[in-house]
Amino acid sequence: MTNAKILSLFELNILVKKNLKQCLPDTYWIQAELSDVRVNAPSSHCYVELVEKNKKNNSSVAKARGTVWENRKQPAPANRSSQPP
Repeated sequence: MTNAKILSLFELNILVKKNLKQCLPDTYWIQAELSDVRVNAPSSHCYVELVEKNKKNNSSVAKARGTVWENRKQPAPANRSSQPP
């Protein structure tokens, strides 16, 4: 890596966000299995781990972690179909 530009973590996050918005301008619904959910007692934030498994041998093919902030939580819909609203 010669002449590589050094970025701060903040700058990298901005760059990734900008490029994702350019490449993926639409809204997407992601289908995955919740493999872990943890709630922070004082803040009530939820920390989740999503996983996608190979249907043939049940091995993990993709994993992602996420945070649901307390002020962004919504109740589960009454109609629990697999279709996005």
